[in-house]
Amino acid sequence: MRSVPRKAYYAIVGNGETVALIHPQGSVAWLCIPRFDSFPVFAGALDPRRGGGLRLHFSETLTPHGQRYRGRTNVLETQLVGSGITVHITDFMPWRQRCLVRLIAVKNTTGEGRTLSLRVEPEPVQTAAHRFHAVPHSCGRRVSGSAGHLLVGGPAFDSGSLEARCRLEPEEERTLRLVVAYGTSVAEAEESLAVGLAVSAEECALFWQNWLRRAYPVDLGAPDLEEAYYRSLLVLKLLTYEKNGAIIAAPTSSFPATPGGSDNWDYRYCWLRDGYFTALAFDKAGFHHEAHRFYDFAYSLQGENGNWRQPLYTLDGRYPCEMVVTDLAGPGGERPVRMGNLAGAQLQLDNEGSMLHGLWVHYMYTGDREYLARRWDAVRRAATWLSNNWFRPEHGIWEFRERVSQWTYGKAVTYGGLMAAVRIGLELGQPHLAEIWRATAQQVLLQVLGESWSERRQAFVRHYGEDGALDVSTLALAFYGLVDPSDERMRRTVALLDRTPGCLVRGGIARWECAPLPFYLATFWLARYYFMVGNNERGWALLKTCLDNTTTLGLMAEHFDPETGEQWGNFPQAFSHEELLQTVWVLKEKEYSGGFESGNFRPRRYADAG
Repeated sequence: MRSVPRKAYYAIVGNGETVALIHPQGSVAWLCIPRFDSFPVFAGALDPRRGGGLRLHFSETLTPHGQRYRGRTNVLETQLVGSGITVHITDFMPWRQRCLVRLIAVKNTTGEGRTLSLRVEPEPVQTAAHRFHAVPHSCGRRVSGSAGHLLVGGPAFDSGSLEARCRLEPEEERTLRLVVAYGTSVAEAEESLAVGLAVSAEECALFWQNWLRRAYPVDLGAPDLEEAYYRSLLVLKLLTYEKNGAIIAAPTSSFPATPGGSDNWDYRYCWLRDGYFTALAFDKAGFHHEAHRFYDFAYSLQGENGNWRQPLYTLDGRYPCEMVVTDLAGPGGERPVRMGNLAGAQLQLDNEGSMLHGLWVHYMYTGDREYLARRWDAVRRAATWLSNNWFRPEHGIWEFRERVSQWTYGKAVTYGGLMAAVRIGLELGQPHLAEIWRATAQQVLLQVLGESWSERRQAFVRHYGEDGALDVSTLALAFYGLVDPSDERMRRTVALLDRTPGCLVRGGIARWECAPLPFYLATFWLARYYFMVGNNERGWALLKTCLDNTTTLGLMAEHFDPETGEQWGNFPQAFSHEELLQTVWVLKEKEYSGGFESGNFRPRRYADAG
């Protein structure tokens, strides 16, 4: 039973290159220019003291009165209310245009005339790690750093001071347009400013409405779940880099995963695993173009020997060098604050398995045999590399830095990837290679089922050996078809996951035992498992736990706290939203009746599939 109502948090708007987080009070609290993985110019959502932001100062005291999206779009509406004054802010970022447009509608709700003034304060992040300079500009103010230039202004605001005054008669309303434009040069920023001065919220809303029409509809008799389905699709599109199809894990860096903790990581990169999860969700929902472009990006990064050297990449396919920013901290003083991510140097065996399995699923949903054939050489090289390296210890799905182990999850995805390569080989007339890979997959199967089972715990554990902990990632054994979901060993594992303190946390599911907070992905995974075995009652209960703990706008971070309604970790998180989508489709169609490896799909020609 939920103890607190849904809590307001940050809203998100974006343009396919970067996003802005908008506070319920109306300030811009996070923005990186010119793209997601650039150093943030505004970071108040991370560090309220030194992070800066784009703040609105009204002459009247106003309090937040709610945020909402305009229907099923990424056009945001924020309402502030004061004594006799209402302010309605409409925020949107036109797709592929480098600007944030803020329409600030001010209404006098009294019976007498009054004057309202507004001062806009663009304060960049204050850190020695990256210097920004704010200076006057003919349009208003310019904030410059090594990565680009930001212009803030509008026709109603005095240049330099960014102040506006308006006289309002009784019941009169006036709208002020404020544009936040950027570019790699001042001239580019000025061109973007001109776009922002001309574009309308209706045009932006129409773009999102047209895009969302491609979604396969769901009708589950659960309006809240259906709205969450469409909102999650809109979020995932915002986390897609339009230039090349890369999908980022989250648009923020170092938001603390737990109160007072040090698990503060930079997620503004394309993880192959997270992108693959999201591409699966896109394919299921009918957005095959987005999945297709992700695989184009991912396969362009494959090495000549067939493997992917890194588990995550910058948006231009490079290594995300990590630095600690010593003069910034999280909202509760959490340190360290990291920009970049050392996990780029780790070995994670699910890379190749994910890429192979994802490509097969994409084919099964689209029927695009030509695309599959064009990827055959990449498939052959990836499957051969896996066959030669599947037994290696690795850092695993949770990317522990201190040691490598024989992770159950990595082995399960390796099996799923090899079996996908088998199916691709048979589909493309390569039975000899297919049988070689099938034999290797059987070796993986025998080893992982024997070594990951703990007689002492009577459960599958996260890595080989009796010291392995309970971990939700062992569900991959059922998801990728290594065991039947109804296998007694899997049932015992799930029973422990669903009742052991530290796994079952405050009504949600944690990643592993002794974790402090529940994890959205883990909770969705267990719900999905229950739907697969026909325990709909428990599946719905876990699904409802996730829905009840989203923000008032239906957004999700990594972790959630059912006792406070707070989100923890980088926000919003791609794999939280993609898992909601995948759970919806398992619930709706029971597509994976035999696990993720199942061939129970109805191929469609790409041109006809959305």
